[in-house]
Amino acid sequence: MKYRFTYDTHIGGRAENQDAVGTTDAPFGRLIVICDGMGGPRGGSIAAQMAVEGVIHEIEQSTMVDARTALHIAIQKANFEIFKKSKTEEGLDGMGTTIAVLLLMNDKALIAHVGDSRIYHVREGKILSRTSDHSKVNEMVSRGIISTDEARIHPDANVITKALGVKPIVELEFQETSFLANDLFILCTDGIWGMVDETEMIQYLQDTTNLENGVHQIIQDIDTMGRQQNSEYDNMTVAVLRTGSDARSTPVGSMSFNGSSWQLKNLLLIGSALLNVILLGLIIWLALSNNTSPTTEGPLDQEQGSDTLQTLEKLSNYKSQIDSSLEEQLADLLAKDEEIGSKNETIESLGDKNNQLRKRIKRLAVVIDTLQAKIRRSDNYIMTYRQEMEAKMIGLEDQLTRQNNVDSLILAKNQELMKRNDSIENQIKNYKEEIKFLKANQKKRSKTNNHEEDI
Repeated sequence: MKYRFTYDTHIGGRAENQDAVGTTDAPFGRLIVICDGMGGPRGGSIAAQMAVEGVIHEIEQSTMVDARTALHIAIQKANFEIFKKSKTEEGLDGMGTTIAVLLLMNDKALIAHVGDSRIYHVREGKILSRTSDHSKVNEMVSRGIISTDEARIHPDANVITKALGVKPIVELEFQETSFLANDLFILCTDGIWGMVDETEMIQYLQDTTNLENGVHQIIQDIDTMGRQQNSEYDNMTVAVLRTGSDARSTPVGSMSFNGSSWQLKNLLLIGSALLNVILLGLIIWLALSNNTSPTTEGPLDQEQGSDTLQTLEKLSNYKSQIDSSLEEQLADLLAKDEEIGSKNETIESLGDKNNQLRKRIKRLAVVIDTLQAKIRRSDNYIMTYRQEMEAKMIGLEDQLTRQNNVDSLILAKNQELMKRNDSIENQIKNYKEEIKFLKANQKKRSKTNNHEEDI
């Protein structure tokens, strides 16, 4: 099946582009995935990229027969990987992402989404279907509190109620739809549909000759609009696929012969029976025609009998060939029935394994919740202990301050005592010199007195 496809993504007015988009030609058909990440400066872009790459890889490697089951498993695996990374890597707690997936097959289009990234199915400028946002404002619209136009500019327009990576298991929403030639599928994040209404968006992307121009123009105009408003407008991502002139899917819900060999077998058996009845009627008619002819034998009668026998022989041979062909087709269908039965058993086995995996995931979620509760209790204990230690540190700092004050006083006293000691030592020195002087004078006097006595 032919189709035309293009996409573009733009950072908008943000510091980082947390949108992601990817596509591949998968075994089931053309797969397109867009995501809008959330959760801090790093978490949003990581979650969105993990979702896109994880779903594409899983679908490319899938051995499932049913496309919906394969897509469901792929999205659940991506969800769990994001959830696990957010709980085990520092700085990524709380990260998540929206997701919108289109799988275009030969007989139908399969749509899956979580969050408020949208997929539109448009035919001749009219919206046939649109995914329903998992958001707070959409719930308000559903309850009749606000209108659709009010929801687009509501302060809580970015608040979503479902996302990948928030819980171990995510609840998905699926749609199946048929399509015709020149139908348009639009995948976009809220950075697109939140800035222009649906009618304007479709007008941008209705160009049947050049999808790239429409995608480029809508992003350029929204970027200009955001700059003029001087706001931190959101990242923008849009992907557009237009089915080719040869596209015509089986209406969803109608009978399809793919994977229903028992219907073909019954139809062939009925056809064989009808053909046998017709051939038997021809043989009887020819026989009766031959018996009702004139009884007079002659060259003409012999020729008619010979022609009748030849005709009967040809019809009999033709019937044998048809029966042989029908038998071969029935044998082939029986072989296909056995193959389908084997695949169904495999699907049931995988379904059991999937249920077991879900139970394990639920048990793991309980363990994770328990660990988180323990971590929270540990955090509370650490916080209490830290507060107590901080109070003790403050007390010690006060004691240290008082001790420093005492030390300062002691130092000042020591300095004063040292000065007084120096003063006393100077006085003692002076006294010693004075005593020495007095002793010298006394000695001198003594000598003078002795001399006088001798005279």
